Amino acid sequence: MTGTRDETFAFVVMPFAPSFNPVYQRIVKPAVEACGIQCVRADEDSQGHIHGQMLQRIYESTVVVVDITGLNANVFYELGVAHSTGCKTVVICDNDSLDRIPFDIAPYRVFAYQRPKQETGGSVDETVQTLAAEITTILCEKSEGIPNPVQDYLASQSPVCSSKSLLVNKLGAKFEEDLLRAAVREVVYYGIVANSLSDLLIGFIESQKRTNQLAVHLCLLAPEAHDCWNFLYRLREGGPISPSVSKEYLEEDVFTQRRAIRRLKSIASSVEGFSVEVHFYSNPPLFWAYLIDQERLIVGHLAMRRLTARNLPVNILVKGDRSTRNLFAYYQSIIESGIGRNSDLIEALG
Repeated sequence: MTGTRDETFAFVVMPFAPSFNPVYQRIVKPAVEACGIQCVRADEDSQGHIHGQMLQRIYESTVVVVDITGLNANVFYELGVAHSTGCKTVVICDNDSLDRIPFDIAPYRVFAYQRPKQETGGSVDETVQTLAAEITTILCEKSEGIPNPVQDYLASQSPVCSSKSLLVNKLGAKFEEDLLRAAVREVVYYGIVANSLSDLLIGFIESQKRTNQLAVHLCLLAPEAHDCWNFLYRLREGGPISPSVSKEYLEEDVFTQRRAIRRLKSIASSVEGFSVEVHFYSNPPLFWAYLIDQERLIVGHLAMRRLTARNLPVNILVKGDRSTRNLFAYYQSIIESGIGRNSDLIEALG
């Protein structure tokens, strides 16, 4: 295969008919290469199973360029795969096909080009430059989930409404509010300092948006677990830090953690039916999570320089979803062990 995970390349999806060769050779390929990346089309490498190759190329590509001219069924299938995986995708078609774009993708940006009349001759420089600029814009986009019908649908689904497990581009503030508002009896938060959670819960209670009983369990990184905190700081800074800087960071984070706990316990002491228990773990944290009523898990993983991780993709796991049952049980076991529950109690609550 031409591209690998260690290479930057664009995978081009288009019909293999000879009439599309001028489009590929004179417009698409020069535009892609002008962006400083390789250009790969499926018919350029015929080794292996074609479906496996297609899926691998889409999955590993930096950007997928899809020419929907002619409404080819195979092209649309591959476009659907790219959309479902959240790949960065540039959709193109010739000017004569613009009025036939299916309604599913009509609201989304489609780059229109004038089809070259022949293999050589006639200037297409302006089209190449414009398409290269379009691709560059997509490559520079920080979000992994470039807007498309599939990703927009997933992003619109509230974690408290979906009956199936989801992967969403980020857990927005609205999602967190929905979770805490909809919890019937219990929220377990597995994290580091619980600052954002305390702000949300206190805001709910003070504004009376949350009036029914709720038991909150906080499972946070122990203040005395210095090696674990140093692990986090190395992760955030991208390398070793001095003991004095680590100590300064730790003092700030422990202060924030204690403040969040103190605020929540103060509210719990004055609001009937609202309780808070605090538990600490001492192993290096690799994720944060909400466990809602033992039925729904929202899991976000920490990443380099992005310890809060709120704007990174998250998994929303539903206990009743057979496809993610084992994954749900895995995270649940880690979280429950952190707050000291045994298996019989977990089963009873579930």
